[in-house]
Amino acid sequence: GILYVIDAVSALIFGSITGNLADLFGRKRFCQFYNITTILNLALRLTGDQKLAYVAQVLTGVGAGLITTSFESWVVSESIKEFKTLEIEREKFLKKLFKTVNMYDAGISIICSVLAALVYTVDGVLAPIILSIVFSIFAMIYIEINWGENNLQIEKKSVAKCYSEAFKELGKREVLTVGMCESLTNGVQSLFLFLWTPILLASTPTQVNIGFVFLCIVSSIFCGTKLFEINVIYLKLNQYLVLACCLLTIFLSLLTIYYVELFVVRLVLFAGMNGLSGLYQPLY
Repeated sequence: GILYVIDAVSALIFGSITGNLADLFGRKRFCQFYNITTILNLALRLTGDQKLAYVAQVLTGVGAGLITTSFESWVVSESIKEFKTLEIEREKFLKKLFKTVNMYDAGISIICSVLAALVYTVDGVLAPIILSIVFSIFAMIYIEINWGENNLQIEKKSVAKCYSEAFKELGKREVLTVGMCESLTNGVQSLFLFLWTPILLASTPTQVNIGFVFLCIVSSIFCGTKLFEINVIYLKLNQYLVLACCLLTIFLSLLTIYYVELFVVRLVLFAGMNGLSGLYQPLY
């Protein structure tokens, strides 16, 4: 619990700062910095030292700020260069891109889980962490070779000005609405990640294959992505209405999970909650 708090506070403090620095010094460079923080984070965890785990969790928060600012900013900026004045085509491209990213995320999560299980079986509990470090190194090499830097002409800003501008943006109704929805949903997702294993284990008298359960939960993202396609692209529903329905569904799911102790019911609801991330993520 303390580690999760450190993660959240770190992301809150460094999110606005790293976003501005990425605009100033280069988003590609800060995408590389994300990989560096990930490698350092995992290396600290390999030590097994509890105090260093707190430092690692600070790096987790910094990385969370980077992955939600630098990567998406780089993609959006590149799309502006490619499409130039074709705004409608650019918007369609970005919606399709973020929808596809969710499907890739789910697929890669499944593959990585299988690989982690295999190396864990062969070489113990630290092996998946070492494998993650290797993947992060490959990501750094790939970004360095294949990505270009955005053409940035951003004025230099102090840290105080970064926070001041962030609060001014929150004064806009659309930004505040989407921000509240995203914050609430991310908060529930954090609880979900923290609790699904013990809750499911407590609701069944038999041994549960956690790998199979995780596979079911992650696979549900594909269904959520298809829901996004149906609701927003084909039915053209209002995105705020869809977000509100997502939050209401999550709330009702949590109530049901709390009061109904049947394993199958809880598994289906957990999978549904995770699947909703495939719906709401492309909306942003």
